[in-house]
Amino acid sequence: MTEKKFVVSCASARLALRLGIARALTSAGLFAALSACGGGDVGSTTSTPADPATQPAGNTASAAAAPNSATTNTPRTASANPFPLTSSDFVDGTGIAGDSLANSEIGGPEPGDRSIRFRAKSSGSLTGARLYVYYSTTSPGYSAGTGGIIHFELQEDDNSVNHFPSGRVLASTQWSNPLSSGATIPLFPLIQFGSPAPVVAGRFYHLVLRNTHSDARNNFISINSFMHTRAAASAPANHPKFAAQEWDELYRHNGVWRNWQDYFSEPLSLRTPIAEFQYADGQAQGQVYMESAITITQGGNGSCGGPKAVTGNWQARQTYQHLGGARSAFEVGFRLKRELAQAGDSLQLTVEDGSGNILRTASVDASSTVSNQYEWVKFKMSPALDMTTSAQYRLRLSTSAASRFVLFPLRKGTSTNDPANVFNRDLVSSGRAEYNSGGGWNGWDQWCAPNRSDFDHQFYIASR
Repeated sequence: MTEKKFVVSCASARLALRLGIARALTSAGLFAALSACGGGDVGSTTSTPADPATQPAGNTASAAAAPNSATTNTPRTASANPFPLTSSDFVDGTGIAGDSLANSEIGGPEPGDRSIRFRAKSSGSLTGARLYVYYSTTSPGYSAGTGGIIHFELQEDDNSVNHFPSGRVLASTQWSNPLSSGATIPLFPLIQFGSPAPVVAGRFYHLVLRNTHSDARNNFISINSFMHTRAAASAPANHPKFAAQEWDELYRHNGVWRNWQDYFSEPLSLRTPIAEFQYADGQAQGQVYMESAITITQGGNGSCGGPKAVTGNWQARQTYQHLGGARSAFEVGFRLKRELAQAGDSLQLTVEDGSGNILRTASVDASSTVSNQYEWVKFKMSPALDMTTSAQYRLRLSTSAASRFVLFPLRKGTSTNDPANVFNRDLVSSGRAEYNSGGGWNGWDQWCAPNRSDFDHQFYIASR
């Protein structure tokens, strides 16, 4: 098969991506440019399916710790979560919205510091962080030169309403020219601090990344995050798992910190970090789903992967093992898009146990869901479903043949060809995304690899 060449500028492709247009376009030229420019996997196609999580290990970080400085933070309120879920609610599942991957250069053509803002889930000592680092010797936009001199700082919050980094450093470490002399970096490297940094549960903190190379524009690497679009600037961030400001990416340019969407004047596009923070006692927190299955690939038997339809005999389900202790589930949500709704039809959720026995059913009016936009559809459990530890469940979606919904799952960052550098398995759901087109249940077939177990639907289970 001869590969066609398309001429689309990186600037045009990135603009389309940032405006949330790329998902709706079918231009192969835009898709090719997005791939070449580091724009992630939004609606892209390829004639040679490949698993991208195959980079080898290789970098060692040097470290130097900085002294601690105390501060206080504004406590979380229940109203901070737009769903709303209270601070005592347990949210399991993927719990985030993700449409594509988008890289943030540490240096490069868009200079400035980057920050991953998070709220500590426990009091203790943080020993390091694991990130999704990306570089490429063939595709411009991801990296260049030696990779730069990348400084990592764990900083306290400034305690303002904006919750920006304060400049007060708790711990730090540095990579010096990580790509020099042909060196490689793991896809998910562990960034170990020089000494553990004390944190307090409920307070905001920041992992700040800065390139201090004298020519950072031509010597840089990238970190990957999720990007997704929302229907309006006033719409919530679409993350049931995180309350407002609890898990964000920030930029600083010319000494001023801003939220990512404010910096680029793109209120409809939101970024979600892919990262894990590790505690000295073995706990971890973060968001480690690392890729969306929105990509359609071309194999020997035609197209495969990508979003799939729920209509008639075509159904989707999520298998799930509850590991959160005895709890009562009151709400289940799936992120999907309505393409067609027959008047009077409903989208139905059936909750089964591991043997297929029906435990609950719930439905929503198909016409009440958002049309042609991926949004969360919420199903209320009435009465609440009592879940027990280690119990297996199946969450099945169905509708009539006259209505049509589509959805796609997210890939877990817990399985690559480099088993020494993967994210913590406790941070992903125990189960998999499945689909039935009339011939039985199977896992997703992304990149033309059938029956995969490393994807979960964009779903959540809220319990108390």
